[in-house]
Amino acid sequence: MVAVLPSSERGNSTRVAILQAAERVFAEQGFDRARLEDVASEVGIRRASIVYYFRDKRELYHTVLADMFAEYAVSLESALFGAGDVVERMEAAVVGWVDFVAARPTFARVLLRELADAGGDGLPAMLEHRGEVQKIVERFESENSGDPLLSRIDVEPAHMVASVAGATLFLFVAMPALMPSGDFDPLEPAQVEAHRHEVLRTARRLMGTGLALRTRPARAERPPKPGRSK
Repeated sequence: MVAVLPSSERGNSTRVAILQAAERVFAEQGFDRARLEDVASEVGIRRASIVYYFRDKRELYHTVLADMFAEYAVSLESALFGAGDVVERMEAAVVGWVDFVAARPTFARVLLRELADAGGDGLPAMLEHRGEVQKIVERFESENSGDPLLSRIDVEPAHMVASVAGATLFLFVAMPALMPSGDFDPLEPAQVEAHRHEVLRTARRLMGTGLALRTRPARAERPPKPGRSK
């Protein structure tokens, strides 16, 4: 006898299946090329059934982005407000980033396609969903502003993000296509571990983690950027 799920559970399970399929389709095709028919085909439902849960492709896309950033926010908060001193928690966030993308590689593809497709005067749709991540980072900075270790780290945040996040995105999205043999799999445990090690080493070099950091004097306050008040 086949168990029949209540309609509410069936509906929730279908919605989850739609989101998972949509994430794969958006990762492979980008927003403009993706079709609701492709998502429906992966789920095994009709295109019209998607509209029952999501008004249109744009709403579905934004829901996918919101879901991805919400999951990453949980991971980031756990790292930045976990055990250890301020530097150890920043290093945990670096490792957590690598592990998050390795566990959800579609995030990397969606993110890069999102940034590439938003060229010209358009703004990336992801800007509407990074708010919680930004709040976590700002809270971390605020709560640790007086920490002597944090005051000794002298690296521009943009360069830190580009060196750490950029390396991971490139590895998981671009390297499989660029390797001559064509059989490079960045998701193999050994490759993920090697990348985790290299990215952490890069972060430590940028932050000056270790004895040099702990003996370095606190940095002087940077002057305000032109056009901005202190």
